[in-house]
Amino acid sequence: MCIRDSYDTALTYTNLAAIEASTKKQCDYYMKAIEIYKELKMQNKDTAMTYYNLGLTLNNNAKKRECYKKAIEICEQLNARAELTSMYNSLGEASESKEAQREYYKKALEMCNSIGVEDEIMGSVYFNIGRSFEGSEMEYEYCKKAVDIFDRIKYESLQSADAHYRLAVLEERAGRSGLERGRVAYRIYAAVLGESHPKTIQVADEFNLHKE
Repeated sequence: MCIRDSYDTALTYTNLAAIEASTKKQCDYYMKAIEIYKELKMQNKDTAMTYYNLGLTLNNNAKKRECYKKAIEICEQLNARAELTSMYNSLGEASESKEAQREYYKKALEMCNSIGVEDEIMGSVYFNIGRSFEGSEMEYEYCKKAVDIFDRIKYESLQSADAHYRLAVLEERAGRSGLERGRVAYRIYAAVLGESHPKTIQVADEFNLHKE
């Protein structure tokens, strides 16, 4: 098989993984693609993203970190800063110590700032940094930055709901009203998870939103 055909086969495996419902089959496809990339000694963005996507699919944090670090190694050689932002953020999420989490999240933030684009990844990074300082004033500051970004770009997801909810809780603990943040969190949770989901009900109970 020629190099072009092998490369196309690897891309086919990654495309199959992307539409596969079974996590095990996803992993199998990504690993087959990686084997081809190794045989071809190919280290481009496709290779890096295959390692990264394999890491996202795995359940074991140690194996996740291995995949993310390999993806990061390739992307650093390519100066692929946009990809590095997500990879460092995910590596932080898979890290066990608070110190390691902060180290990788801050690298992700450096990449965000170097690109100069305010997007949902930057919001996610700020939120994650804040969570690594759980219970401190630093958590509030980073969480607020995350929420401000999510609001400005009108990004609504489970994580943006988590950020609004966490900020509401922190405001309440500081003696300020977190009701407005709680309302936003409730609305997003209801849209993403459904009104009957336990998390949605919890937020409604906590901020007495059932009567609104």
